[in-house]
Amino acid sequence: MSTNQKAKGGAAVHSGGMRAEAKKTKVVFKNVLDTPFNIPWPEVSAGDNAIVLDTLCELVKPIREYHHTQSTMDSQNTSAKTKKMSKRAMKNKRGASRPDPALASTDHDRNLTVTVAATTTVKTAATVTATVSTSTSTLTSTPASQESASTAPSSTAITAPSPPPPAILDSLIIGINAVTKALERSIRDLTAHSPPRAVFLCKGDLAPAHLYTHLGTMVAMLPGTVVFPLLRGSERKLSEALGMQAVGAVAIKAGTDESMGLFMILERMVEPVTVSWLPKAKPLMAVQSKTLKSASATTATTKETESTTVAATSESTTLATTTPIPATWIATNIKSVKSTMPIVTKTPKATPIAAATDNSAKGKQKQQQQQTQKQQKQQQGQEGGKKRASEDLQQDRKGKTMKTA
Repeated sequence: MSTNQKAKGGAAVHSGGMRAEAKKTKVVFKNVLDTPFNIPWPEVSAGDNAIVLDTLCELVKPIREYHHTQSTMDSQNTSAKTKKMSKRAMKNKRGASRPDPALASTDHDRNLTVTVAATTTVKTAATVTATVSTSTSTLTSTPASQESASTAPSSTAITAPSPPPPAILDSLIIGINAVTKALERSIRDLTAHSPPRAVFLCKGDLAPAHLYTHLGTMVAMLPGTVVFPLLRGSERKLSEALGMQAVGAVAIKAGTDESMGLFMILERMVEPVTVSWLPKAKPLMAVQSKTLKSASATTATTKETESTTVAATSESTTLATTTPIPATWIATNIKSVKSTMPIVTKTPKATPIAAATDNSAKGKQKQQQQQTQKQQKQQQGQEGGKKRASEDLQQDRKGKTMKTA
């Protein structure tokens, strides 16, 4: 006996049911609408992510060391300046407490002028006072000039020369906003602003997705630019290598020898991003060759023709920038989603004609049953009447026999 039966007085209780049983399902494919603005990002394995991340961190480490040395030198300079300012303040306090001999000499001269003015005429007194005042002014001005001369060489602070910045710092763009602005400038004018060669995005650590979805479309519009989506946990390691709190994206421009090895690794691992509803970007070499040809043509011509060609090229460039790019529209994307659905066995419903015939047959059967019941009742009534009549006859015969006896 189970525990449920013991708890309920030994009565057997049914614990199962249709919900507890596993329902039979089948695989189906449902056609649903899909947006074309979802860009397929390059797929990156864990091994490729580790190789690229380690190479990028080693390439970026000199920037952290450079900023560290700059901060230490700034702190040392500020501490030296504060020490010099404190020494000057102490000297000024000591000089104010001591009596100034120049002031004493001026007092003696003033007494002399008073005695001379009492004995001589007004003109001679005025001349004497003028000479005394000039002497006092010169005497009083000499300490200030000496003090300024003494303080002038001390004001020049000797600073150590700062180390030169690393070469990778000029070709590195740090932060999602900075990378977005650089891509926008390159899209507007590709010849004036060379696009970055590679964009490294910490896609696994960024949420929500609208923080970085625009970067894929912008990279697809630039020739020769590759985006590498880093896996989760890469943001912390990249931030530590740069010496910053959080870095979501980094872009590197071509032009340094240190980054060439990283670019070669990316070419083998990642394919360029393509968007179906955008025109294909022209290769960067073709754009550069066009610019070089136009530059050589302008240098070969004379000054008059050079001015005309420059005007023509400027007009053509303005027209090229102002004319909108023809958009290539595609049909609505329809994708098949794999799902399951329960298997339901449906019983076929009866047609209305069959239902009518069934109803008529049932009505006839009822009528026949009612008729048979009536006939049976009539027969039973007739049989009962006959029995009563026979009984009455028998009683009458018995009564007659009794009378005769």
